[in-house]
Amino acid sequence: MSRHHQELRQGIARWLAFSSRVEVPLGVSRAAVAARAEQLLTSLSDERFATGTPVQEDAKDVVWAVVRGAAGSKPNIADLERISRFVRRLNWRGDHFGERNMLLSEIASLGWQYRGITPRLAALMRMENVGDRSVELDRYLATTLSSRSDEQRRAYFCSTEAAFALCERLRRTRDVTPAHAIAEAADAFSFLHGIDGFGSLDDLELILTDLAITAAGASRYLCRLDAADSWLSAAAQMAAAVCDPRPLLARVRYTRLTVLHRRGCDSETLTEFPALAREFEQLGMESDSIKTRLFGAKVLKLRGDVRRALDIDLELMDVTDSARHATLCPWVVVELFDCLTVSGEYSRALDLYRQYLPLVQRAGIPMLSADVFLTLGSLLRNTGRLAPAIEAFRTAKQAFASAGESSFEAYASVLLAETLLKQTGSPELAYSELRHALHSAVKDEAPHTRTAALALLAEIQRRRQERASRLAVLGADDRARPQ
Repeated sequence: MSRHHQELRQGIARWLAFSSRVEVPLGVSRAAVAARAEQLLTSLSDERFATGTPVQEDAKDVVWAVVRGAAGSKPNIADLERISRFVRRLNWRGDHFGERNMLLSEIASLGWQYRGITPRLAALMRMENVGDRSVELDRYLATTLSSRSDEQRRAYFCSTEAAFALCERLRRTRDVTPAHAIAEAADAFSFLHGIDGFGSLDDLELILTDLAITAAGASRYLCRLDAADSWLSAAAQMAAAVCDPRPLLARVRYTRLTVLHRRGCDSETLTEFPALAREFEQLGMESDSIKTRLFGAKVLKLRGDVRRALDIDLELMDVTDSARHATLCPWVVVELFDCLTVSGEYSRALDLYRQYLPLVQRAGIPMLSADVFLTLGSLLRNTGRLAPAIEAFRTAKQAFASAGESSFEAYASVLLAETLLKQTGSPELAYSELRHALHSAVKDEAPHTRTAALALLAEIQRRRQERASRLAVLGADDRARPQ
């Protein structure tokens, strides 16, 4: 059963549970609704409407009639924006079926169609075709959050173009400075959410959704998984009010799958990523489709299906090794390097490393550089070169720490401790490296790291017991030997 059908069944169950306890209003006649809708439209044209009172069921019928009446005529943008503001200002407490956002989405769709733009294109166009506002944005971001005033925020967010420019910048820098991306996204979200009538039609909901998705992705990077879930819930709610929520909801699904992966729940990821990649392609979001397939290949590799993962990586390498997807190529290179190493194709892996290392370094993304050294350490260790492997793992550990990735830093510590144990045979030296990793793996809910750390801890304990047993035997022999 698909996720859509599951959500539909759950919605029906909630409605039945809700309606069983209350008297469900039967509504009013169509003629009465039409008459009240006409009166409401007149009052809206004069900006004479009260807000703040809870919406009753028959009032919802009237609002829907207003929107449907607009759809049946040739509305101008000003009329649609007045209707949109009216819907936003109503008190929708108890809106169990999300009718507020459905209405806003319908109004926005009408507005964009009136402008001659399809809703899907309207959503993608505003997110991706951002004008150059780097000077104002750099000046705005140069102020610290603690010293930034609401006057400065109002001065910067004087237009939706400025807000979209901030969204685009945070999307690009999220992988480089995730903590900064979270802080700026949260600050902008909080400020813009409180502005009445910001932008046109569904601009505000689109901006807030984009900010929430960025904050969720950055929170996942830093293993703040509960925070990521909260941001994704906010994103899904806001996206429902956008003219075409499908592109945004697809990105919410992608980020949710990455969060599930960090929690060790890969079954749903393996089930959903092929369909999600196809959905991105159908929506014309090719880069998102590539990222989804690459993420699926990574999960397949971790689950042991290395050959299938390698096939996907090689196919994506052909697709991204061009100017069109230049920003995605480093990510594909790093994953392919790791996949070749895991599959034992060390010669091909080293050739790839030598050829593309400058490209990865130019990308300037700490996580990518750390991943490269982590894989290089594994390759060197597997080919018997333990001393350089130890140096590579130490470099990876430092890079993960600089990026604020404590869970991956812990994983690098586990691999470093394993290699130290293999090189020196000293359980104490390995344990001193492993101790921090154990604490971090438990704190950050990193199941893969925790499993590896606990397995190594068991091996260290076994070696300690063996050594203690040997020492005990030697001591007994010494005592039994004649003096």
